Amino acid sequence: MSLSVFKNGDLITSLPTDEQEVSPKEKTILDMLYPTPSQQPKNIDSDTKKTLFHFKDIIIASLLFFVLNLPIVDHFIEKYTKTTNLYYKLSYKVLFFAILLFVINNFSLSKKSQ
Repeated sequence: MSLSVFKNGDLITSLPTDEQEVSPKEKTILDMLYPTPSQQPKNIDSDTKKTLFHFKDIIIASLLFFVLNLPIVDHFIEKYTKTTNLYYKLSYKVLFFAILLFVINNFSLSKKSQ
């Protein structure tokens, strides 16, 4: 017994076609989705900088994660919060991570806009 995945599907050649003219709104949508080579951005340096800018966020988050997992940070949290509970320390680290990431990203964005 042969089991076909496409037994309920239609062939693309058997589907009906529409011969009407494309409206300006539809043309705009199609141009945005599928730009012609003349409409594509010519400044490749700008695209590279944008990619590196987003890659910078990953590097910052990785460095923050590394620093917050150092034993000295655990000692600092135990000293000032007077708790040795693993879950409390982890929640403090998550809170520090979120705050520091927010501050660093916004600081870098404010520097970039000036």
